Amino acid sequence: MSKPVHQHFIPKSYLNNFAISENDKNFISAKNKESEKILTLSTRDICVEKNIYTLPRPRGYPQ
Repeated sequence: MSKPVHQHFIPKSYLNNFAISENDKNFISAKNKESEKILTLSTRDICVEKNIYTLPRPRGYPQ
């Protein structure tokens, strides 16, 4: 079984309610705090963290 790696900590269903749809993709405008630039990001790629719901294997657990 493969491990999930691209997991949203804010569900895409919520993000899509605030998105603009273009070519069957949904986009959200976001402001970068450091550079003050406004970015347009896909709801597929925003609010994502790698392995957020993946639990580590216990020590000594057989592979």
